[in-house]
Amino acid sequence: MFWFSVQGATAIRIGSGATTNTGLTAEYSFGQFSYPVFFDSGYKLISPPAGVGTEFLSRLLHKKSRYVRTQQKLVLVKCDDDFEDVNLRIEGFWFQVKKSDYLIKTSKVYNGFDCYLAFEYDAASTQKYWTMGRAFMSGYYVIHDNTDPLNAKLGFTPYKDSHKDFITSGELPENNIRDVKDEQVNTTVIDPATPPTPAEEEEWVEDVEVLPESEEGSEVREETSNEIDLDKGLFYYNRPPMRSIWDKVWEFIVSIFGMMFIMPGFLLSAGIVIML
Repeated sequence: MFWFSVQGATAIRIGSGATTNTGLTAEYSFGQFSYPVFFDSGYKLISPPAGVGTEFLSRLLHKKSRYVRTQQKLVLVKCDDDFEDVNLRIEGFWFQVKKSDYLIKTSKVYNGFDCYLAFEYDAASTQKYWTMGRAFMSGYYVIHDNTDPLNAKLGFTPYKDSHKDFITSGELPENNIRDVKDEQVNTTVIDPATPPTPAEEEEWVEDVEVLPESEEGSEVREETSNEIDLDKGLFYYNRPPMRSIWDKVWEFIVSIFGMMFIMPGFLLSAGIVIML
């Protein structure tokens, strides 16, 4: 079962200033390229839509060493590079993805690359939605309220001592993605500084498949408390969870069996009433 936001992600901000630490526009809206957001706690990474994702990653990685593992859709980087926190505007609220959330340590170091980004990169993607996995949810209590299926709610709030900032509402940035697309941003993120050797690539493929789920990026704070700090803002949106095809098939089967047991009794009762 997936939970989703139809309005989706409408803007992004890299860092806290008007420009990134490499001199590019830091904040802009997606305009017509605002796509729905799926929330999936069973997924580890963050998967952005085609086009928007390439532009964003090119901006985030501007002037930074990186290498793309195309097969795994992962971008290898250096953990000590000067990365900045990322904020996404979803349903009118700003959500923070700290660099400690999206920088994940590799099990081995290859030519200085010791981290990979939690932002998935796929040059061939035609995806028209965001998938927010556990890297996005880190530092938040995620509350799935399906008490009333017709008014299901998904809530976010930083737990006490969370490394995440307050969830705040905010207006759309003045800049649009069309306004900033002509900045001197690399058109592709596949620009390795020093590519791994074939032997290292083969070893890396094996490592990615067995990376422990507990591996975290640098500067991750200890989760010392599980108390909810409601002063940090509880965000809800009313969107029913998207049912999978198997949910619908199961409901159909149950309804058929239900009719098989109910109808004979109903017909028998009706016959008795008629006879009387």
